[in-house]
Amino acid sequence: MAVLLAVTGCGGEPPSQEAPPPAEVGVETAVATTVAEVHEFVGTVQPFRRVEVRSAVAGIITARPFREGAEVRSGEVLYEIDRTIYQAAAASTAARLANAERLVKR
Repeated sequence: MAVLLAVTGCGGEPPSQEAPPPAEVGVETAVATTVAEVHEFVGTVQPFRRVEVRSAVAGIITARPFREGAEVRSGEVLYEIDRTIYQAAAASTAARLANAERLVKR
């Protein structure tokens, strides 16, 4: 019986020698291009240095000739203050000086 099983196991159709059909593939031509690199980050921005700007005199601000956040140099005008009060005070002082000079000449 063992011989019978061995002979039966060896029989049958021989395996097919045909190759499987080729796989379907897509073809694209490579093209050199520039790709923009974009990174997004979440965070808090803090200034390198803080500066507090104070006026030496009181008054109404009439102009602000700088742009906020812009870099400014030493001596650059940051604010213009209404000159009316100071011009009147200067005129009054000049009048008192002239009056005092007249009194000295007498």
